[in-house]
Amino acid sequence: MSLKTKQVVSLIIVEDEAIIAQDISRISKNCGYKVLDIVNIGEHALLSAKKLKPDLVLMDIMLGNEMSGLKPQKTYTKFWIFR
Repeated sequence: MSLKTKQVVSLIIVEDEAIIAQDISRISKNCGYKVLDIVNIGEHALLSAKKLKPDLVLMDIMLGNEMSGLKPQKTYTKFWIFR
């Protein structure tokens, strides 16, 4: 008899408001996801995603810097956008 192992989904959170990012991280971990990184700048999201290769990226589209959350999404196809 073989036991199936549950694959843990890994993710990166991109959010420029620290309290919101920490809350998303806590909820994600409680749901069984592995949070690989939390970043607050779109450019850092791209670098982190290339390095860590997450299954999913949760990204705010209204980041406070010059790069919109939509630009990295067009570059990295695994991004999931939230508002």
